[in-house]
Amino acid sequence: MGETTLYRLPFPEPPDPADVPTDMHELADRIELVFSAGALFAAVSTVETVAASGAWGNLATDGPAITIPTAGDYIAVASCSTQNLGIAQRQFAVAVGNTDPAGNVAICTSAGWGSLALASLFTGLSAGAVLKHRYWSADPAGQFGFRSLLLIPRKLL
Repeated sequence: MGETTLYRLPFPEPPDPADVPTDMHELADRIELVFSAGALFAAVSTVETVAASGAWGNLATDGPAITIPTAGDYIAVASCSTQNLGIAQRQFAVAVGNTDPAGNVAICTSAGWGSLALASLFTGLSAGAVLKHRYWSADPAGQFGFRSLLLIPRKLL
């Protein structure tokens, strides 16, 4: 049985035995999976201070975080507000679980409140993996709030 590149929809190859009911059922199951995997959203509105400076970490209210429902490639679109009384650098990114981010990082170096946003592509994620915000500040007084995470399925495996 062959399958399409993007959505992995199954189709019979010429040497496959003809079994129309089974082939149609496999195709219908895959179409339902593809179209039920819509965008996923999570948000945390709490404003919180970074617990430690100079290292990637979580805030007291973890996240936002989303558990991947179906293995595949996902586009993460994330945003947050950040504040610091000084001009210390603050960063945030999206990572798999509690790891250090490997993709795009949004950076703010100004005093006062600022808004940060980024988009990153995550490929080959397993079902059950968790994508979440991670935070970094040069000053332990750095604050983050109004945090959101949107995941858009790009290719399901």
